[in-house]
Amino acid sequence: MAELERLIHLAEKQAFGPSTQAILDEAASRDIPYIRLDRYSLVQLGQGVHQQRIRATMTSRTSGIAVDVASDKNPTNPLLDSAGLPVPKSEVVETADAAVAAAHRIGFPCVVKPLDGNHGRGVHLDLQNDDEVRKAFNGAVRETRSGNVVV
Repeated sequence: MAELERLIHLAEKQAFGPSTQAILDEAASRDIPYIRLDRYSLVQLGQGVHQQRIRATMTSRTSGIAVDVASDKNPTNPLLDSAGLPVPKSEVVETADAAVAAAHRIGFPCVVKPLDGNHGRGVHLDLQNDDEVRKAFNGAVRETRSGNVVV
């Protein structure tokens, strides 16, 4: 029963919200293909020159969705990469130890910054060793709403 409850909770957590689901149901009824682009509610409707992206009820025809997506580095990098633009290697971490391990995998020098930060707050550049990464993690985590940091 505990495993079943866990799976139900996971399915509910991954499900689209009611407004997004209503749009997707209508798209399906019109044979418009769609694909989920992140673990939240960013969805691409259609393909090629006719594609549109939506997040909840915002569409890619407004600047609102661009601001929303660009402020979160986690979905932004894969989207830029899929468009053929160069993006740096990065990992999302939740602890200073994980930040140090990620820095070793990515290589030094590295950057540590809040996942969902803005205006350059909490960004630490040209980190050369474990101690600098740990200190930078603490500074970056203070500037994030989610508690997640990018190395």
